Amino acid sequence: MQKEIRIVIVEDEIIIVNDVKMTLEKFGYNVIDIAKSGESAIQTVKNNNHDLVLF
Repeated sequence: MQKEIRIVIVEDEIIIVNDVKMTLEKFGYNVIDIAKSGESAIQTVKNNNHDLVLF
């Protein structure tokens, strides 16, 4: 059984976030959270069990 990859996206432009999220989900990845700044990214990463953070 393949492990589900959990991804956090860090981006402040909603158009970019939506495109990246849609593309990742189309390929079967799970976007678990979106952070809009470096500070919120730090908190998000501390509070989530993730495999990858995309800046």
